[in-house]
Amino acid sequence: MQFLHFGVPTQEEKPGMNLLEALGVYVTDPSADPFMIEWLRFLLRQDLAALTVHLRTKKEMSKALAHHELIPEIVALRNEVAPRTRLHMNGDIMDRASGERLAREFGFDGVMIGRGVLVDPYCFATA
Repeated sequence: MQFLHFGVPTQEEKPGMNLLEALGVYVTDPSADPFMIEWLRFLLRQDLAALTVHLRTKKEMSKALAHHELIPEIVALRNEVAPRTRLHMNGDIMDRASGERLAREFGFDGVMIGRGVLVDPYCFATA
């Protein structure tokens, strides 16, 4: 398999990867994986209605800032490969206003708010 390193289904154990047993796929830490963009390209070629990108790795969880610097590259890839796929971002988006600002600035379609709703259950309010 050409893209074994970034998550194509396999039962073969590979060094430096985590097996998601329920799915039968290996995944890598995108920040350490030079093929992260190829994985996103693979996903976008699946004719998805929407794709939400979490801008941190599993290892980073909420301990590190979200990698907003990757958004322009991700949006450009979506525009190239699957312009009809709605693209949502997640990571350090604490309220509706900041999510809308980021979406306008970078050209994606929506946001997923995680911790923000724990800090302020009214974070989706419009006024």
